[in-house]
Amino acid sequence: MTTNKALIRAGSSGLAKVANRAGIADRVSDAIMNLISAVPSSSETNSATPDARAKLLARNAARTSASISGGAALAPGPLGMLTLLPDIIGVWKVQAQMVADIAGAYGKTAILTRQHMVYCLFKHSAAQLLRDVIVREGERYLVLPVTLRMMRSLVS
Repeated sequence: MTTNKALIRAGSSGLAKVANRAGIADRVSDAIMNLISAVPSSSETNSATPDARAKLLARNAARTSASISGGAALAPGPLGMLTLLPDIIGVWKVQAQMVADIAGAYGKTAILTRQHMVYCLFKHSAAQLLRDVIVREGERYLVLPVTLRMMRSLVS
């Protein structure tokens, strides 16, 4: 009888741990969704030439994103893995602001919703993001060591 009570207690504590992990996973996914689907405010006004303004906004966002990713890529080796999440979050914020600013240039700020933000940010970027991560990490671990070895052999 005592053994059954111990098993029940152990089983219930195991279920509590699983439920706790599920709760943490839900909170993390909610935080990520809130981050990527938040609609930032924009100071852009309705433009007389929205196409040209949108191109300029996209070019500026591309420069900013390149700066963020370039800075994150400077971290060597395994430390570079720690820069992935801040890099992704930074680029998402820049892209979200760009989407809001482009909507402002077209005079559509009032109808921009969270669903629009998720659609604009992830319609084409999911595959692109995965490819970029693989290329960046592959370069860090395959190309750079080979290049360093080749340079050492040329200098020697």
